[in-house]
Amino acid sequence: MRIFQADWQHLDETARLFDLYRQFCDCPTDFYAARAFIQARLDNQDSLIFLLQDDSDDIIGCSRIYPLKTQMLPDR
Repeated sequence: MRIFQADWQHLDETARLFDLYRQFCDCPTDFYAARAFIQARLDNQDSLIFLLQDDSDDIIGCSRIYPLKTQMLPDR
């Protein structure tokens, strides 16, 4: 197994996993909405997306991490 950061070449696989997550949360399936959402995250670089790939090279999981932003610290 390996964990790596998603990029454009993983857009469809990441969208597939995100759509499955949405279904788990009782949302209707909508691959194209999931794909547009993930594409916007990659475009805006407002979250990091990591993927889990099994030994058969199938992508089986993902995690999104958001950069920490605070209004308490001055801009640098």
